[in-house]
Amino acid sequence: MTRVTTERSDIATLTEDEEAWVRHSETLWRKAHAIATANPGVDPGDVYHALRSLELPPAERLHRGLTRVRRRPHHG
Repeated sequence: MTRVTTERSDIATLTEDEEAWVRHSETLWRKAHAIATANPGVDPGDVYHALRSLELPPAERLHRGLTRVRRRPHHG
């Protein structure tokens, strides 16, 4: 694998694929913060997670959603 060095000093030497993942992740974080800023009370981390989830195939999103269900007290 070819290794590349990014412009940022806080990121060690990465492969091209790793660097692409980091850059894409940073883009999603910027988008998540913009969405959260426009919607007071919305957590940017939750928005980032949702944006990442949208990149998964529908079956995988469903599987993850069903396996992460938390038990909540029944109100009613």
